[in-house]
Amino acid sequence: MKELPLLLRNQSYSVELPPRSRDFRTRMCRIFRSKLLEAPDKPRVLMLTRTGDSEADAVGLRLAQYGVHYIRIDADCLSDTMTLTLHDSPECQTPSFKVSSQNLDELSVIWLRHFDTTSITSPAEDAIVESFIRAEWGSMVQSLSSLLTSPLWINHPQAIGRLDRISQLKFARLIGLPTPETLVSNDLDSIRSFLRSTSGKLVAKVLGSHFLELKPGVLHGVFPRIITESNLESLSGANLVPCIYQEYIPHMQEVRVTIAGRKVAAVAVTKAEPASLWECPKEVFVQEYDLPSEILEKLINFMGLTDLEYGAFDLLLDDEGKYVFLEVNPTGDWVYFESQGNDTSTKITDKVASFIVEQLEGRSS
Repeated sequence: MKELPLLLRNQSYSVELPPRSRDFRTRMCRIFRSKLLEAPDKPRVLMLTRTGDSEADAVGLRLAQYGVHYIRIDADCLSDTMTLTLHDSPECQTPSFKVSSQNLDELSVIWLRHFDTTSITSPAEDAIVESFIRAEWGSMVQSLSSLLTSPLWINHPQAIGRLDRISQLKFARLIGLPTPETLVSNDLDSIRSFLRSTSGKLVAKVLGSHFLELKPGVLHGVFPRIITESNLESLSGANLVPCIYQEYIPHMQEVRVTIAGRKVAAVAVTKAEPASLWECPKEVFVQEYDLPSEILEKLINFMGLTDLEYGAFDLLLDDEGKYVFLEVNPTGDWVYFESQGNDTSTKITDKVASFIVEQLEGRSS
């Protein structure tokens, strides 16, 4: 077998997502379709995601309990029975937007989650056709973000797009949070030299997504790994593709901070390895965490600087008592942390749903 890139070696985690949506409204539409579609109120919230999004499932149920009419489009459930129409006319100040038979001209919030074009399937078993369909749906989302400027985007595609893992570090330093010393390279000599110039321990991780989707609906994990001087041979394959290498920060605590607007939930996360969250979830311990107000204010400033409405931040509390910024995920998940935490104040679903409802109230005509 040919040599594998460093971060693809010994990565055995994969998960198959459910083929049908578990969203409350989607399921109710299957049962009471005509009654739901005849509802007098127009949808105020649009969710763009995919099946298997437990966070969107949970928020959808909470929005239904609030009486909020929303529509959800799952990228992996698109079919020729669902139609989408966006009409931009010089005679109208705002484009008209319709999904199937529902007019969405009263949209207040568009929640962009995991609308992954790699999950889109085509009825035609033709690679060119499938590639074309995926590209066009991806472009459609970009068109929506350009033309639908009145609704609040959580988050806007442009805000997500400019927050690559390296740019995040720059923004973090601008708001006063330290970051690990970082190298991006596929040069073995540079990586070895960097390893020896730091603590003799590095964390290697991807520049892009932690998941690969070769077959729609099946995700393969590409998780961080530890590199030390004692296992330099593990750098084999590092020359095949540039990756991120960061100095390992000795720390007392890892902290996940989820922010929606100014609604905050922080949890302390204890795990043995960077990949334990996915590979050994039963060995991960989560509890509510009291984040200092000055650190929270820095994270709020980060969101303002980068135009984020929602962000899931990963921080370390180092051995000297300083908080170190690792990264922020603009579409970060949280249901796992809720399922592990024992305190009701960690219920992030309630905070995200109430944030969305507040936006509807603030944008009511």
